Amino acid sequence: MTARECPYCERRCLLGPEGGFCGRYAATPAGVVELYPHRYAAAWVSTIESLPVFHFHPGARVLVLGGVGCNLDCAYCLNFYAARANPATSLPHHLSPERVVALARQSGCRAVVWALNEPLVSLPSLLETAAKARAAGLWVGALTNGYGTEMATRALGEALDFVNASLKLLDETLARRWLGVTSARVVRRNLELLSGLTHLEVTTPVAEEINHAELEAMASFLRSLAPHLPWHLLRLQPEHRLADWPRPRVDRLQRRLKELRKILPFTYLGNFPGSRWVSTLCPCCGTELIVRVSLGGCGARLQELRLRGNSCPRCGCPVPVIMAPGEEGGK
Repeated sequence: MTARECPYCERRCLLGPEGGFCGRYAATPAGVVELYPHRYAAAWVSTIESLPVFHFHPGARVLVLGGVGCNLDCAYCLNFYAARANPATSLPHHLSPERVVALARQSGCRAVVWALNEPLVSLPSLLETAAKARAAGLWVGALTNGYGTEMATRALGEALDFVNASLKLLDETLARRWLGVTSARVVRRNLELLSGLTHLEVTTPVAEEINHAELEAMASFLRSLAPHLPWHLLRLQPEHRLADWPRPRVDRLQRRLKELRKILPFTYLGNFPGSRWVSTLCPCCGTELIVRVSLGGCGARLQELRLRGNSCPRCGCPVPVIMAPGEEGGK
């Protein structure tokens, strides 16, 4: 049988019956097929801030679906146990689209989110489930590294109500060294595409030796997509092949954050306990509008919502947060 190029990821693996880099697609005489469709490693209930997603229906309860497999090979990967797990033995749960919708409703969730591993490695299952969930009145979202083909990225953006995509590096040489891919430009192209299709937030794991020098350039690029785009900086605590690396100093990151907020005002800093930089401030007067608490992980927990509609109650400045009627605090 002739090998077939995978259409989902910019690795563009030549697939045979045994699959490619992520282990989730294979070639058959009929075409490229998804291996292990609708199979998951875990499903759990959380809140949207934990993902992190801060500007889409704050406080929403979400059903999170997690699988295994990834199309990157990040040297510092925090989820390498899921990214590199064998899908043949690590996906014990079959959840049909109908079952996912039922679980979300039973647990009081307003959204279904694909997280833990890269959703592009099981895109056909995601698209089918997302359509069912949307038809049932649920929001759908995903966390992605953004290294998909243009076709796959467009399908993802059109199917979802919100996306948190990673922007790890800008430099091509650094991308090859630290991410194991041939191009960083792919992610910038896909971020531009996603910004026009769905609510987009971006996450950047920060380490001084890897991407610290690129942060201002990243902020300027993201501002060119949307001047009020939410940007989550995560204090990288390396694992995998860099587990013995030192953690970035919090005081240095906080100093950088103050400068970056001059470029992109809704920039956040987390992944360490007690961060004061996970709340949303009014870009005009600085009033604390959405109060969140950092528990030490990648996201945060909503504590208080003080918006009046989509505006600051103190000065009336508009704040780009998607909310439904009745969700605002109005304090």
